[in-house]
Amino acid sequence: MPDHALALLHRKLSDAHFPDELSDAGWDYGVPLSDVKRFVNKWKESHDWRDHERELNKLPMFTRDIEVEGFGVLNIHYIHQRSEVKTAIPLLFVHGCTSTSSFLLT
Repeated sequence: MPDHALALLHRKLSDAHFPDELSDAGWDYGVPLSDVKRFVNKWKESHDWRDHERELNKLPMFTRDIEVEGFGVLNIHYIHQRSEVKTAIPLLFVHGCTSTSSFLLT
């Protein structure tokens, strides 16, 4: 992530305003406000994006162009990591957000 994009992210996190939460809503209307605030605070105060980038960049990454009807050619970025367990079940994680991969390393 370029330095200017990371600076923008930190500025947006600092400027975030949160709505009031409905009493006793729990997860009925989405993520509880306390969890969102905790996540935002972690990104603002203690998440080391550069360290996370270094860890992700250790993985074997590839790109491939795939023709998708109605969308043309999409350049797909993926990680191909074989399990050390011979009988392991292959997994495919599909996402649309860079941060989704965060959970794989923690």
